[in-house]
Amino acid sequence: MVSSKLAVGSVSNQAFLHYLCALARSIRENAPEVHFHAHLINVTQDGVESVRQAMGRGEITVENIQLSKEEERGHSSNSRVYVVHKLLSSGFDVVVNMDPDALVRKGFSMILQHSLENYDVLLFRQSRIKKSNIGEKVHFLACMSIFKNGANAKTFVAKWLAELEPMRLEWFGDQIALFRAFEKTNVIVRVGDIPLGLLDWEFAFKSYVWMAKGNKKYSSSMFSLELEKYAPNRPASVVFFIILIKQLTLRGQFLFWKIKIAIISYLLYIRSFIRFKKKI
Repeated sequence: MVSSKLAVGSVSNQAFLHYLCALARSIRENAPEVHFHAHLINVTQDGVESVRQAMGRGEITVENIQLSKEEERGHSSNSRVYVVHKLLSSGFDVVVNMDPDALVRKGFSMILQHSLENYDVLLFRQSRIKKSNIGEKVHFLACMSIFKNGANAKTFVAKWLAELEPMRLEWFGDQIALFRAFEKTNVIVRVGDIPLGLLDWEFAFKSYVWMAKGNKKYSSSMFSLELEKYAPNRPASVVFFIILIKQLTLRGQFLFWKIKIAIISYLLYIRSFIRFKKKI
């Protein structure tokens, strides 16, 4: 059994590396007990070093593979399943898969322990079953999933891997395979929902993990502010410029309100940043 009970795994290619570095720093500062596993695909040596500097406890694996842009996109997303399998096999008590564009805002070991009392797996369930780009049903999003190490969780992940294998380079393959694995194992595997407040893409202050799914990583000032807290040595003037540019590029608002929102966001950032620095 490994010494750390809780592991978080995340996968990134070069395009998402700055998000993964921020995730690594947020875990180091807010949940230092977590073992962080970063799997990097076609990332430069400088990029690997930037992740190493951002991390606290954990490890890095590097994969260099020749793929088309679309294949790399699919492979990067789908590799989460292999990382989960590796961490379960390594003996961690609880394994959490997270997208790289997530931020851990406070330690979540206790809420996980309570949430997993009656479940083997926790998934992020959509409000209704949707169809994927190839017409398959998808009920869960793969942006975050949680596994309590044991025979049932390993059975689920083994089925997830098996279903994914024919689609391992296809975008959305992980989510299609996830729903198939659920349908084929839910008689024996106890699957629950990730609790409200643990994973949040509406960015409530009390939430444990913020996830900037889709375009929210570009359009949300709240997420941008939180992200900037974990940027290395970013001058305050640069932060304001970033926030202002993001506001000016949004549609559906008058220029006056865009500038006003940018200024308010900047002041909130300064207050949050000062409190953050005092804490660490």
